[in-house]
Amino acid sequence: MFQNGNYEFQTLNFSRQLNRSAVTQLLTEMAEQGHWVLDRTRIFPDGRRAIRVKRRIIYQRQN
Repeated sequence: MFQNGNYEFQTLNFSRQLNRSAVTQLLTEMAEQGHWVLDRTRIFPDGRRAIRVKRRIIYQRQN
């Protein structure tokens, strides 16, 4: 996980044995509960998937 400007990024790696519906369900739960959005998807020739998600960092002011 790393930060860049106003966003926090996380890279998820999935093997080819994990089917598409399971990955979709996991990403949907991350979006609903953690406010993550899809940033980049990479599918390798051997079937592995690398998915990068991001979410906005919300800063609170000191009063």
